[in-house]
Amino acid sequence: MTDPNTATHSLRIGPVGNSLSLLLSITYLLCVGFGLLAPEQMRMYEA
Repeated sequence: MTDPNTATHSLRIGPVGNSLSLLLSITYLLCVGFGLLAPEQMRMYEA
C-alpha cells in the first residue's frame, strides 16, 4: 500500500508554535517600545 521510496515529511507543531510565539512576542515588544519612545507627532490616534 505505501511505497517506502516516497518521502513524506510531516511538520512538527512544537517548533512551529515556539517560533511563531517568539516572533509575535518580539514584534509586540518592538511595537510597545516604539510607542513609548516615539514623539507625539508619530504616535497613533488615541481614542
